[in-house]
Amino acid sequence: MDQTQSLKALPFDNHHPITIVLADDHHIVRQGLRALLAMEPGFQLIGEAGDGPRTVQLVNNLKPDVLILDLVMPGLNGLEITRQVRQYSPQTQVVILGPWRRIGRT
Repeated sequence: MDQTQSLKALPFDNHHPITIVLADDHHIVRQGLRALLAMEPGFQLIGEAGDGPRTVQLVNNLKPDVLILDLVMPGLNGLEITRQVRQYSPQTQVVILGPWRRIGRT
């Protein structure tokens, strides 16, 4: 199954919103993403974490449809978190946010 098919399989309707756990070590980033998600119908934020171990714990307990994850997290990095999430909650789709830099700019 490719990524497009995988995302289409998420349960999206008014009665069953897409559940999301948000993980970033910067409170201001979580706050901004929380505000953006709140404006979109069909999304339900069910948990937030500021470090790697707490993220794994939340996903393991809540089994969200989607984990929005910062690549650089204290305790465990985003790739290790993803590895553990795939093991304990294989139905959870992971969206990784990473540092952004313009190429060719100084």
